[in-house]
Amino acid sequence: MSDATLERTVHFHAAHRYSVDGWSEEENERAFGDLRELHWHGYSVTIWVTGPMDPATGFCVDLVALDERLGEIVGSLNERVLNDVLPDVVVGRLQPSCEVIARWIHGELAPAIPGEAELVRVRVAESKELAAIWPGIR
Repeated sequence: MSDATLERTVHFHAAHRYSVDGWSEEENERAFGDLRELHWHGYSVTIWVTGPMDPATGFCVDLVALDERLGEIVGSLNERVLNDVLPDVVVGRLQPSCEVIARWIHGELAPAIPGEAELVRVRVAESKELAAIWPGIR
């Protein structure tokens, strides 16, 4: 059988704020405006997993195992301030953007994909108007 791709979407609610340590208040205001203030989003996370279809079930991945691990990862972000949770943000390297969240989720989930399937892509949306995909599409 050929490979199939499964798409799964889950949701979480979290807050974040943007600012760069070492920048003046004016520099942060110019760069981030009102986004410097803590604000909440209802995030959507969509993942794509590709693998060979099991001839007995027709599935390309163990959905129960996938959902369990995805739920743990996304659950660790739910109702949290992302500035206090995401490692690259905590140490001040990056902002808690959709790009950073998608990359972090990919890094946490990819090694845990069961069976022969692999994680192809992660999309994180903080609204209908703003989302990021990791790895990026060329």
